[in-house]
Amino acid sequence: MVLLLAGCETNEVRAWEARRAELEQRRDALISLEQRRPTGHLFALREALDIPAFVRARNVRAGVFWDSDVTLIAASGTVQECRDIVAELAGLRWLTQDWRLRLEDGRCEWEARTGADAVALQKAATRPPPKWVPPPSELLSRGVEASKQAVHALEVEVKERETKLGPLLVLEGRVEPVLPLIESLRARPAPCDLAVLDRELALDPADQGRLLEVQQSRLVHPLEPRTDFRLRGLVEVQDGGLTWRCEAL
Repeated sequence: MVLLLAGCETNEVRAWEARRAELEQRRDALISLEQRRPTGHLFALREALDIPAFVRARNVRAGVFWDSDVTLIAASGTVQECRDIVAELAGLRWLTQDWRLRLEDGRCEWEARTGADAVALQKAATRPPPKWVPPPSELLSRGVEASKQAVHALEVEVKERETKLGPLLVLEGRVEPVLPLIESLRARPAPCDLAVLDRELALDPADQGRLLEVQQSRLVHPLEPRTDFRLRGLVEVQDGGLTWRCEAL
């Protein structure tokens, strides 16, 4: 009976050994990542998902606000200032699903919102891994101290490697499951607000400043786009909504 108990593998021992195996796998993955350093697309994706950091890094004069899970980016100023802001934000516009633009008397108000798909992507890509909870001690556990020491050493090593890799890890290991969603978002037509602003700036100064208010999903003024140079050829009113094209027909 004594020999049987001495060789018994308890739930505590199994839990510590499973943790050690998990950390060893994580360490090996980090070493592989250090050697590959595929930083380009991961950093670009990480930067776009962190919209406030994206705006700050470029010193863009735009505000970032939250409405429940939706992120709102807003800006105002002259038409030229607005145009420059929208151009600076081009790298994250694949995350936005709706936009609004109002022009009048040389002034501009602009905003864009993330949609449900982008919210799902942000949650999937930034969700922290579950925290590991050590198992309760068991009287019959044998060799558990060696497992604990091995786990502690691995945790220190993994933490050091993660710190060294920095922002690259935010999406590492999480990109592949959401690639179909990323590809579908990037495949959407580019927003046409920048084209509308360029059209306004291309007008003769005597013709600039007329009221124009449009949204991704509806026209406020004018209701008929063919009557306005800034919209003509960029948008069609069809049953069920608008169809935008960022080049003339």
